[in-house]
Amino acid sequence: MTGQNPTMVLARRFDPETVLYYAVALAFLAMSLGTSPMQISGGLVIAVWLFSGLAFRNWHIIHSSWLWPILLLFFLPWFGLIYAPKPNPMGLNFATKTHYWINSLAMAALTFKGYKFRPIGYAFLAGVAINAVLGLCQMAGIVASRGEYFTGFGRQYNTLSAYLIIAILVGSYYFKTAASLRPKTIFLALMGLYFAHLMIIYGRTGYLAFLLLSPLVVKNLAYRLRMWKVLIICLMLPGLMVLSPVVRHRAQQTVNELRYHINAGSEKAWGKIYSTHQDRFYMWQGALQILREHPIMGVGTGGYQEALKQRGRVSDPTISQPHNDILYMAASYGLLGVLAYTWFYVVLLKNAWCHRHSDRGSFVLYTVMVLMITGMLNGHLLDAGTVFLLSLVAGLQQGWAGPPGLRRTVPPFAGNGAYTS
Repeated sequence: MTGQNPTMVLARRFDPETVLYYAVALAFLAMSLGTSPMQISGGLVIAVWLFSGLAFRNWHIIHSSWLWPILLLFFLPWFGLIYAPKPNPMGLNFATKTHYWINSLAMAALTFKGYKFRPIGYAFLAGVAINAVLGLCQMAGIVASRGEYFTGFGRQYNTLSAYLIIAILVGSYYFKTAASLRPKTIFLALMGLYFAHLMIIYGRTGYLAFLLLSPLVVKNLAYRLRMWKVLIICLMLPGLMVLSPVVRHRAQQTVNELRYHINAGSEKAWGKIYSTHQDRFYMWQGALQILREHPIMGVGTGGYQEALKQRGRVSDPTISQPHNDILYMAASYGLLGVLAYTWFYVVLLKNAWCHRHSDRGSFVLYTVMVLMITGMLNGHLLDAGTVFLLSLVAGLQQGWAGPPGLRRTVPPFAGNGAYTS
């Protein structure tokens, strides 16, 4: 910065967009460290966006195609309260979670014309790594844990599984694009840490998603390998995974559940009645029945719980949502909910795919792929940790209207240069 006015440099470091940039980086760091750090950092992002005036300088984003499905996801839960069963505290709880989508608007205020995205990616990797170290210390007995769940700072294992797989994918991309041996070694070590933590938490959905997406990881690590060799390596991964006693236990549990379905009578199998061996199938069967009976608008926000209870036995447990994002949207809001879900992910996938060779685009693409796969077995749209990440990632689409490629950018504390955003 030789020759620049120090006052101008200082002003540059503390202008609204710079402050927002660091608030966003803090949010990506904090989301793996528990609900409270995530909420505080998310509130800081929105506060900076509002009180800096950036919220009132970016009205042009209303014309962005990526914003409309987000607005639909924001307003549907509130609209669904109108016709949901009363009283409905569960529905109100679901509706209030929509405030996380405001972070999409705040994220969109970052133009990335003067900043690199990669430090934000580093912040996310660092947060997941800190939590993974704590989780491994819990397993070793160095730090107290919550029973058998070595989840670190307290994230649910389903949420944490998604974070870990995203971190592995992003780390493999950074490994591929690193220019020297030292950063490659660091990213490889981080990926090993994330993998080790994934293998000691109870997330069967995470194990499945990792196996499905492992070809992307292997291809990034050895991009010159032919695809058939990549697939052979991926087929060897289950053998490595079962070295973990937690994975073996969860795999055996899955086998036992499948045996139950095979041996159960036709009146019981595959979720026709509730059983601890088939709770997911029971939830999904109920959601499909609700959709058939209420195809246009569903049963409203929080209405799934009451509708499922009416179909079951008195002894059946209370289940608030079907643990499947698209079935939750379908049961709650009918075909309109299916439209909102599909529209949101199609736009996000299309934009991310066009920019998959950039730091920002690859992060968005990997996040969307992981959350779509794991969302088939979990309720990510109702989980604070995943919907917060999804809202920030959705806001990263702003500025992608033009053709993909390299942009001229200036990192926060450097002069002019060319970087991938």
